[in-house]
Amino acid sequence: MHATSDGQERAVLLHVRPFGESGHIFEWLGEQHGRFATLAKGKKWRQNCQPCLLYAIAWRGMGELPRLVRADLEGPMITLVGEQLYCALYMNELLLKLTERWTCLDDMLFNYLSTLEHIRHGALALGLRQFEWKLLESLGYGLDQVDSRGVKLKPDNYYVWLPEKGLTPTQDDKQGVPGNVIVSLLAERWDDAVALAARRLNFARIQYLLKGRSLHSREMLRKYWLEKKQGERGDDR
Repeated sequence: MHATSDGQERAVLLHVRPFGESGHIFEWLGEQHGRFATLAKGKKWRQNCQPCLLYAIAWRGMGELPRLVRADLEGPMITLVGEQLYCALYMNELLLKLTERWTCLDDMLFNYLSTLEHIRHGALALGLRQFEWKLLESLGYGLDQVDSRGVKLKPDNYYVWLPEKGLTPTQDDKQGVPGNVIVSLLAERWDDAVALAARRLNFARIQYLLKGRSLHSREMLRKYWLEKKQGERGDDR
């Protein structure tokens, strides 16, 4: 997929990387076009545009990489630090590695911005699980109320997600997720138990879609939490 004409829309900047002597490739998440990229010529764009912020942008040209001609800050100028920043980078990296350019992703911009609000107000784990859940649904990897055999989920049974099969019954209550919790997930009745179940089910599907690729932001987040925990232990001595 690619741009078919000049365009404009609201979009969040996901990532920037150098291109040529003075250009940069900007990766965006937009309302209409999903994830897409533009080419920005000159240093002003790199200085004026920051990842994780919302812009009203416009481009000219067709093809995979049209030229950016406008980027006006649309939302608030927010500052993310520490684990907030790493969580936002994790969302960005998921979008970059799991989605194709110029492919519509229903409501993902809204979900992205909503998750940023969760992150800014301290609900990091819940926000990330909801974002992963919505992203996987957009990619066609949502879950149903039936298992791999077409049998309706049973509240007292445990299930794991397996590639090419989907939700599969298991006797392993350590790795499996109870059917009643999955039903709550599908109804979006979020609580701590539901968020934990979402983490397991989301992780399995994300790992499958990554096809062996690592997530650098996930490792940075783990390192941050480990160092923070070690620091707290040191303060208690």
